[in-house]
Amino acid sequence: MAQGASTELVHFIGIGGEGMTALAEILLDRGRPVSGSDVHANANTQRLVDHGARVVIGHDRRNLDGATTVIYNTAIRPDNCELAAAREQGLRVLHRSELLQQLLQGTQGIAVAGTHGKTTTTAMLALTLRYGGLDPSLAAGGEVRNLGLHGHAGHGRHLVFEACESDASFLLYPNCSQIVTSLEPDHLDQHGSFEVLCDRFRDFVRIAAPQGFVVYCADSDIVADVVGGTPARRISYGLKAAADFGAEAVAVQGFGVSYDLIVRGQPAGRVKLHVPGRHNVANSLAVIAAAEAVGVPVETAMQAVGEFVGVKRRFELLYEGGDILVVDDYAHHPTEVRATLQAAREGFGRRLVCVFQPHLFSRTKFLLDDFGRAFRDADEVILTSIYAAREDPMDGVDSRQLLAAVRTNEPEKPARYIERLDDIVTTLAAEARPGDMILTVGAGNVREVGLGLAEELRRRHAPAP
Repeated sequence: MAQGASTELVHFIGIGGEGMTALAEILLDRGRPVSGSDVHANANTQRLVDHGARVVIGHDRRNLDGATTVIYNTAIRPDNCELAAAREQGLRVLHRSELLQQLLQGTQGIAVAGTHGKTTTTAMLALTLRYGGLDPSLAAGGEVRNLGLHGHAGHGRHLVFEACESDASFLLYPNCSQIVTSLEPDHLDQHGSFEVLCDRFRDFVRIAAPQGFVVYCADSDIVADVVGGTPARRISYGLKAAADFGAEAVAVQGFGVSYDLIVRGQPAGRVKLHVPGRHNVANSLAVIAAAEAVGVPVETAMQAVGEFVGVKRRFELLYEGGDILVVDDYAHHPTEVRATLQAAREGFGRRLVCVFQPHLFSRTKFLLDDFGRAFRDADEVILTSIYAAREDPMDGVDSRQLLAAVRTNEPEKPARYIERLDDIVTTLAAEARPGDMILTVGAGNVREVGLGLAEELRRRHAPAP
């Protein structure tokens, strides 16, 4: 899709989704007319309307009026009325990954891939390059809180974006520099086995720009092995392994973390982040390494990562009052859940109540044992129903299985299942006590629990008239 203004209308099915929002924002920045539809209104759809998009709530073939190109993603079912109508009418139909592929034309892409950390690393890198005067374009899978957006069409030559492994669409982005943050079993419903997923990553790093770089996490033996086949220059980072970019004297405190940066064996100074957890130390090391590779001085990158305040739904504070904290986080893989709870435990030392909403029946089924061990740092666990997203229910797979797995691993830990989100709000509003940190965790709509609880707690602690 050619850059610059055009009168051709691009229509997004599911425009309020995180990845779709980013691409719509880039097109709007470039002067392209944009329309879209979604099942529910949300903050993304409202921001896109404010930006100039035409957004309709509800899917209807009439929503395509005037459109020449229609964008969909993997979550859109083949029988969606708008998608079917677009094909019947002979409109140009593109998967979101194909649109992103076209947006990369004429840019120097930096593709961020991995099981964990993609969104935060993408957002932090774009902000760092911007801080360094490069004004990159950005396509992130979450709202960058510093910027108040998901996507941006910059004037620089770089496009920093998330490269999704879930459906192997990251193989559509050749000749980019890359960051590989992690590689663990996930999306096995799509790939069939972890071995196949690893092979997909091997294919991914082989298409990296030979004149570019691959920044990779040396803490993971699997990642280090996979990137061995890339034609690009390899740059390593890590907290455990000897690496080009490392960290020492890590100190986690509250909503921040600090560390001594080590660059190729030499101390470079103290980095202070405004996002919590050791996993964000690793993310920032990847960013500093990639920023240096494109010409941003290390000292500038260190300052920039310290200005980053996170991505919406990544350890986001929703409420603080009466010595109670309510925090929302997008973690939906066992490793991510463990990292989020570890950050809370290390940084705050409070009683931790974790409300977890599993995401996808297939992920729950394939990673059940790992999920059962993921809540060690929580003092109490509340599970709710699986958020199906794009999937149909699977026989014999539900949150009660996960509850049994948690109890098997930690028989003494208080753990229970509450089906309705509203009932969780009511329960927590009655049970929350000073010193608690309550975390709503998951990639579905469990955030509604945190928002509802925050509202109840504000009402409880409001001063008397």
